[in-house]
Amino acid sequence: MSFTALGLLPPLAATLDRLGHTRPTPVQQQAIPAILAGRDVLAAAPTGTGKTAAFTLPNALRAGSDVRFTMTVSVFSMWMFRIVFSYILGSW
Repeated sequence: MSFTALGLLPPLAATLDRLGHTRPTPVQQQAIPAILAGRDVLAAAPTGTGKTAAFTLPNALRAGSDVRFTMTVSVFSMWMFRIVFSYILGSW
């Protein structure tokens, strides 16, 4: 399965391919179409399985020119990063 088959635009899929991401991971295969369809998604998978890309790539496409949506996704992403970073620091 390819990233374009999941609904990502060909230029974005081509960029992922150039970066060495030629096939979506299982979590990306499940999350990307659902997010593009506007459904809520909750995913749990081990570190390094592509969860961040699974949420970021389709949301970047959905954001388009909607500044409010883009800001919401950005704030939520930073909030999640803060939680993960705090967890990592707390475990040291």
